[in-house]
Amino acid sequence: MEKLATRSVKMKDGDVIIKEGDTAYYAYVLKEGKAKVIKNIYGKDILVSTLKPGDIFAEMAFLSGRQRSASVVADGDVTLEMIGKEDFLRAFSKLPDDGRKKLESMVARVSEITDVYSRLVVLLDNLQKMNKQMIDVAAFNKEIEAMPDIVCNVATRVACRLNEASGELGKLVTHIELATKTID
Repeated sequence: MEKLATRSVKMKDGDVIIKEGDTAYYAYVLKEGKAKVIKNIYGKDILVSTLKPGDIFAEMAFLSGRQRSASVVADGDVTLEMIGKEDFLRAFSKLPDDGRKKLESMVARVSEITDVYSRLVVLLDNLQKMNKQMIDVAAFNKEIEAMPDIVCNVATRVACRLNEASGELGKLVTHIELATKTID
């Protein structure tokens, strides 16, 4: 296979290599250092993966025809090789039709899995926060003893329902953790 025309660049810790939502002009090969792949879901940055030397990234936008699906940030100083879109697509077009179609299908699936994984991470985090807000019914009952009976009954029932819901959320968190471990 022909060697793709590349350009080598160095970046510092914390530098944004690619930004989610941007147009794709280059794919990259991480030659030295590490980088973090971060996806923004519901306004929260989620670490999707960590890249190591030899990893190729940012090519999915070329194959999917979409904007960048995640950001990549240098985790320490890094050295990268940049591959232009035209060069990459020219080399890609030389693959057999079957191979190209399979790779395009895989890119679509990886994008979907990454999106689902990121959403599950946010959901799991939110569920764990909700689970921590469970009410200790005994302590709550002591607090409301001085209230009128009807207020006590309503408050106690609401607290019990909240605890039941939190218990179910705890079960859901466990199921989600097991499902995401399978994805990892």
